[in-house]
Amino acid sequence: MVYIFDLIKLFEDVPDILDDCLTRILHSPRILKLGYSFQSDVKQLAHSYGDLECFKHYEMLLDIQNVFREPRGGLSGLAKKILGAGLNKTRRDSDWEQRPLSQDQDGDAIMPDLWTMYAGYNDPS
Repeated sequence: MVYIFDLIKLFEDVPDILDDCLTRILHSPRILKLGYSFQSDVKQLAHSYGDLECFKHYEMLLDIQNVFREPRGGLSGLAKKILGAGLNKTRRDSDWEQRPLSQDQDGDAIMPDLWTMYAGYNDPS
């Protein structure tokens, strides 16, 4: 299951609820968190959202960067190596703080990358 949170909007509107929700997820030893270079992302999130406690601790994290140690291409290179298709990074440099997000940034645009990863992972061939 994949969840996408608009941290900027939730932090503006309901910071206490956001902190409680993410604390339950990130601190839970029963929920596996899968990420790539997750420690650096959490460090940046803790810096950007210093008032939230949720980013100061996490459990059950599998950082696939440490598992696969792909020397080139980052997550996209790893996806290409394992799944046969890299990730679309064209939206990476867009303004993610602008609301509402553009059509290119919304979940419809992100889903093909997630689907590629999911379909490749579940492909029996």
